[in-house]
Amino acid sequence: MGIEYVKNADEEFVCQHKGCTFVSKQQNTMCYHMKRHNSDFKFTCKESGCNNMGFIQKSAYFHHMAAKHPTLKEITLGSDEKVVNPYINKVYTCTVCNHTCRTKANALVHYARLHSNDWIPAYNKDSPDCPSCKKGFQSIASYLYHCTGCIPANKTHRDIISRMIDSV
Repeated sequence: MGIEYVKNADEEFVCQHKGCTFVSKQQNTMCYHMKRHNSDFKFTCKESGCNNMGFIQKSAYFHHMAAKHPTLKEITLGSDEKVVNPYINKVYTCTVCNHTCRTKANALVHYARLHSNDWIPAYNKDSPDCPSCKKGFQSIASYLYHCTGCIPANKTHRDIISRMIDSV
C-alpha cells in the first residue's frame, strides 16, 4: 500500500494518520514518519536487551549496532544475509576532553552540548527553533546536530570539529 501525500495551505506535507498532527516541509521526512506509523521496519536488532528494536534505514541500523553491540563485526540483514558493519571500527575522539563516540553525529552533539555555548545558543523547549534558519526541533540532540551545520562557526570551533572528525 502506497503512502498518500497531502499538503496544507502552506504547501507542507500533513500526516494523514488519525489523531497525528505531524507536518513536514519535505516529502522524504513524511515518508519516514508514515513508515513509523505503519511499523515498516526493514531492519531489526535481535540482540539481547534491544527487544527487536526496528529501524527504517539501514544506516541507522548500522549505527545502532556499532554503538550498542561493538563486538559484532558481522551483522545480519534481512533473513540470512551477513554483512560487515561499515561503522564498527570508527571511534571519534573529542579533542577538548577525550570523550569518545562511535558516530560522527554523536561526536558533533557531544561537542555542541559541552564545548560550544559561545557558538550555539542553548535549546529552549518553549521556542525550539534554530536561531539561523528558524527550523523547529523536538529534541535537544537533533537541534544541536542541526546547528553545528547551520550556524557558522568561528575558526576555533571549525578546527576542533575538523580534528575530531579526522581522528577516525
